[in-house]
Amino acid sequence: MGNCVARVRLGFTLAAASAGLALATPAAAVPLLFSFTGDLNGSFIVDSNPVPVATSSTSTIVHMSNAAGDFLGESTNEFFLASDGGGFLTGPLGKIETFDPQFFSGTLANPVFAPGKFVVTDFTNTLFSDVSVSSAPGAPAPELSTGLLAGLTAFAALVATRRRRRAVPA
Repeated sequence: MGNCVARVRLGFTLAAASAGLALATPAAAVPLLFSFTGDLNGSFIVDSNPVPVATSSTSTIVHMSNAAGDFLGESTNEFFLASDGGGFLTGPLGKIETFDPQFFSGTLANPVFAPGKFVVTDFTNTLFSDVSVSSAPGAPAPELSTGLLAGLTAFAALVATRRRRRAVPA
């Protein structure tokens, strides 16, 4: 009977700890650095899960920050679906327009950007640039509370296992 009670306690302990860990911190957008080398040179930062400024049937417009080089002075970027040529358009009257690839997954209303390496061209296929998408310097690390909760969960599981071993007669 005691062994059954110990198992139930262990189950509740692990379930509560797992639920607490899952609820510890909400998913947060990580800043991603888009770096261009080649015919286009420069960089800008876009959140990995941005809230679009606007959407159309083929594109999503998102805020960008820390624009440098060829992107200096720009604050938004319009990213297109692969079915519409992929790539992006930035600046007034299409200052920079690229094609291939589609840079995001998810939907137009909820785009998700991820690190990777790409090659883009302009509409004349004469300008080529390599694009590297990576975590921006200073991107936030997981919160301390998440680490503490994970450690506490492991400790609780260890204690529960030791108690169970002691309760089993030799």
